[in-house]
Amino acid sequence: MDRVWPVTSAPAPSALLRPLLLGVATGARSQLGPAALAWSPPRREDPRPLRLLRTRPGRVAVTLAAAGELVGDKLPRTPSRLSRPVLTAQLVAGAVVGAGAASWAGATARQTLPARTGTSDLPWALAEDATAVALAAAVTRLR
Repeated sequence: MDRVWPVTSAPAPSALLRPLLLGVATGARSQLGPAALAWSPPRREDPRPLRLLRTRPGRVAVTLAAAGELVGDKLPRTPSRLSRPVLTAQLVAGAVVGAGAASWAGATARQTLPARTGTSDLPWALAEDATAVALAAAVTRLR
């Protein structure tokens, strides 16, 4: 017999969409992703680097960096975001923010779904793998 799962059996869509949106924001402005993470509500399971980012000094630093980037982008002497050093910084920042948020989303889903559905972790682990493979394959086909 098929089991009917309650609507709350899956993580919130925002938990799954968060890494994508943070990566996009960080790609546009390299300091916006870290600033958004610094000001996001804390969770008990947050990793140490994220907890440090949410301290008063961490929040001040990333907020000033984001504000500086937003202002600096408008100055006539600011290099193009496509120049090698600027693009490299954006790629690194986007990768760190996106990977961290995606890791958090995946780990949360892998803890939440088996507990809420009464199933083992294996189907959810395989679903996570399939999703990652599908996303990677889709990216290679983008033009």
